[in-house]
Amino acid sequence: EISLLPEAAITLPFKAGERVTVRDLLHALILQSDNDAALLIAEYIDGSETAFVERMNRRALELGCTNTYFTNCHGLDDPQQYTTARDMAKITWAAVQDPEFAKLFGATSYTIQSIKEQEDADEVPKEKRRSALASGNYLIYDLYLPQFNDSRVTGGMPSYTSEKTGASVVFTADHKGMETIMIVMGGKRTYWKSGVPDYYGNFEEALDLLEYTYSGYHIKEILYDGQALNQFPVANGECAVVGKPT
Repeated sequence: EISLLPEAAITLPFKAGERVTVRDLLHALILQSDNDAALLIAEYIDGSETAFVERMNRRALELGCTNTYFTNCHGLDDPQQYTTARDMAKITWAAVQDPEFAKLFGATSYTIQSIKEQEDADEVPKEKRRSALASGNYLIYDLYLPQFNDSRVTGGMPSYTSEKTGASVVFTADHKGMETIMIVMGGKRTYWKSGVPDYYGNFEEALDLLEYTYSGYHIKEILYDGQALNQFPVANGECAVVGKPT
């Protein structure tokens, strides 16, 4: 089974015959939303996109995501595909429990080293070519749009597919030990006449969400290790039992 991507898909700048690692593809997927990277990963793991999407839906249900249904592995628009901010938070929380994924989620750049197979025997058997990837998450990557950079953000992935779906971003943050997962969906994006965006609704709303969360909510320790909560008498016992948090 061969799956095709829509014309507007974001793709990797590789040629036929080049080889990349799964780690390379994961970085391309997270840092730059490369749609063909998602497709290649799906086909590598399950042999086809259809089988991988079935795996995605099973896993979503296991995580309690009852309002999510995937129809493709790359996230491009499909009227039958849907999710919610709550379900995205559940999926993100499960993903960042893996230290390797958490590291990937917070990467700002990555260099892919591909290997091109040479057919001409007179040429060097293998030619190495390097491709630098920069994160499209401007909450953590400050080279292009530093006004969105926020030191409290520890990782994330933005997306934009169409005016109807809008601009979104899923990201993690940590401020004074308070770790959070935040979701912005359907943010507005507008463009200059030149076609360059002049308003990034997903990042604008992400900053508002950060301020609202960390200025309005704080961690309060209610129960702590070793705290005695109450004493409970034991029938025919010589002393009472002290209840403590576990």
